[in-house]
Amino acid sequence: MYALVFEFLAYLGGFGYAGWWLEERNGWQPWGLLGGLLLGLAFGLYRMLREAKRIGL
Repeated sequence: MYALVFEFLAYLGGFGYAGWWLEERNGWQPWGLLGGLLLGLAFGLYRMLREAKRIGL
């Protein structure tokens, strides 16, 4: 289960960083960071729910 938490945090951090980078490059304040964080949240939750279903939780 710890691996799933770290994977969730990696999605959140990775997409958040990508959104921040796009924001800084294109001047999309604050939408780049917010969009990246929301995408990271969505992918992280999707992976957590998929894994929970696989192991029967």
